[in-house]
Amino acid sequence: MKKKNLLKINFIILLLLTGCGREKNQIKESVPIPLEIDPPITTKHVDSEKLRKRNFGVVSYDNRIYYIPVNEPGIYSINVDGKNKEKIVSRDCSTFDIDKDYIYYSYFDPSTGNSIYRCKLDGNEEELINNDNALDMIAHGDWIYYINYLGYADTEFIRYNVNDSSRQILFSDLVQEFAHYYIYDDAIYFQVSDGGIVKIDVNNLDNKTLVYSEYPVDFNNIAFTDEWIYFHVYHYGSNIHSVSTIMRSDYDYNNIEPVAYLPSNIMNLQFWEDSFIYQTEGNKIYLQNIDAESSSLLASYDESHFISIYDVIGDWVYYGEFYNSNENSLDYPLVAINAINIHTSELIDLD
Repeated sequence: MKKKNLLKINFIILLLLTGCGREKNQIKESVPIPLEIDPPITTKHVDSEKLRKRNFGVVSYDNRIYYIPVNEPGIYSINVDGKNKEKIVSRDCSTFDIDKDYIYYSYFDPSTGNSIYRCKLDGNEEELINNDNALDMIAHGDWIYYINYLGYADTEFIRYNVNDSSRQILFSDLVQEFAHYYIYDDAIYFQVSDGGIVKIDVNNLDNKTLVYSEYPVDFNNIAFTDEWIYFHVYHYGSNIHSVSTIMRSDYDYNNIEPVAYLPSNIMNLQFWEDSFIYQTEGNKIYLQNIDAESSSLLASYDESHFISIYDVIGDWVYYGEFYNSNENSLDYPLVAINAINIHTSELIDLD
């Protein structure tokens, strides 16, 4: 399957999960947070070795940004300021991740079909891993995790050992049982069909823990710190039409509580220092301090453009920019990969 089709599938799924296309709620420039948290929230940048997540084609590694460009095949690397751009991989990749100085990526060859490869950070020493059709790849330790796309009704969640070539099917029939996933501190966190969060120990796959199930969780909006898991739930509290609730849980899963009210239509929740970064309406990015009663607008596009936050790396928010000339269409081509500086509002176009 071609990269642009895979990107389209991923983005359409994102739109459906986050409710784009429904009647839009009015954006509130100031959102109250009438909660007193004890202990108070302290957020930290989590070590990338502990947290691995879906990267949407943009990865930070060893002080460089690696990404899949918009209008040409390959994987590029670039400085965070948009300088010193280099082409690393020439193949038309659909997904990739980086771990232990290796780039792992999925590639479709019309003559041979789907394949997963890896190479060094400079593009050398390329080698074939297997012939799966990978989406949403995460590399972690000796393993790569990915969704093996065999067709809409025939999809698997795979764990593959890059050293001994052992292959495990963690889940099948993902349409019914599985949505997004994260790996944090040697555990897999994933969403089941009823909207709850389940944790699996990567060293003991039979060890499963139900983290949260009271209300459906929006798994596009989940974040990890050393002390807490933060996640966005639907329909929590009485005023469900104007605000949504950010919950937090400790890692014993005994202390679960609401910590903030944000606009009801948020997407792609991220953390930066002591603030939330999120997008609303598909075309606006906001910054909100956890103790503040108002939000700051970082970036805004007109209704013909949709954006999707990929990650917050250092002081930069990286996001994809999609264009739709027909408001009744779900065909949103990716037209740019941008980054905006949180302090200065400087905007750079990576591609």
